[in-house]
Amino acid sequence: MGTSRIQFVWRRPADLRLATTAASLHSHTLHSREMLDFVPRLCRSIPGLGVAVRQVSRSHRIRWQNAWWTPPSGARQAWLIETRQIEALGLAPLVSLTDHDDIEAPLQLQAAHGLEAAPLSVEWTVPWGATFFHLGVHNLPDARVWASMKAAGQRAVRDLLAALHANPEVLVVFNHPFWDERGIGHVPHAAAVDDFMARCAPFVHAIELNGLRSWSENRRAIDFAAAVGKPVISGGDRHGCEPNACLNLTRATTFSDFVSEIRSGHSSVLFMNQYRESRAYRIAQSVREVLRYDPSHSLGWKAWNDRIFYAREDGQIQSLRELWGEESPLLTRCFLAAADLAAHAPLRFALRAAFPPDQELA
Repeated sequence: MGTSRIQFVWRRPADLRLATTAASLHSHTLHSREMLDFVPRLCRSIPGLGVAVRQVSRSHRIRWQNAWWTPPSGARQAWLIETRQIEALGLAPLVSLTDHDDIEAPLQLQAAHGLEAAPLSVEWTVPWGATFFHLGVHNLPDARVWASMKAAGQRAVRDLLAALHANPEVLVVFNHPFWDERGIGHVPHAAAVDDFMARCAPFVHAIELNGLRSWSENRRAIDFAAAVGKPVISGGDRHGCEPNACLNLTRATTFSDFVSEIRSGHSSVLFMNQYRESRAYRIAQSVREVLRYDPSHSLGWKAWNDRIFYAREDGQIQSLRELWGEESPLLTRCFLAAADLAAHAPLRFALRAAFPPDQELA
């Protein structure tokens, strides 16, 4: 029987002194497509904003399910963000980047940056009934395996997971299992989670505690992991420039050794100080980072509208700059002005006061 330990860096845990290594799992680079189909659903509940979004959608013929944004960091930048936080703890880093349904970032780390030890990992979107799940699949043996996973439908998922499980160096993590991203409702989503695990539990190695989800949701994931007999594991889910808010402590020296440790049921999760900040404040900071002007962007996408994309009905993909030109809708300009204002120090302090740290962990 394995053990899961959950600790907090501000409480100076003993495991931090005993560990030699920290693993950073689940963080994103500019190769992730972050869909914007949630925007109308999110704005519907805000008085006035829902109407404005509908008007913009009609006047500019926007289908939100065809639009996405990309995180600001390239592969090397993302790896450095995670590595520097771990090294500041006096530990050796193991970093696994997992973009949505894309393995380009770890391939670049291995080939272009000489980081052969960087695991080939991905956040796999798995369709399941009326919803979908995200599985963190770490340390794939080669790109051909990802090609077969990418082509799979729901019927093939169990067989593919069984094949991944057969390789002792591969780690499969159920990421943020109780986040209803499709918006089908918490009860049907939870029923889908139960159905998925009833069919696929033998091939899932750990349940994620997510650095961007609330403690109440993570608490539920802890109880769920205990019920299905799986260890919990860290997953920072970084999209901006803030390093992952949780890590795994270990004495493993290679990623394969770390996988063996987790698959044997042993895990030590460490929450970092940034997890104590208000989620609203942290998300606002990430939005600012995504929208800021970036002259050093590794693909040359310097302005915000270079980094948001739209798939037209004819199949052509355009950035918003190409689609709209320099004159974006008024609602967008107002949002950008607010995000720019939030970058200034006085308002940052005001935002911290407006969004005090969550008290769940106090």
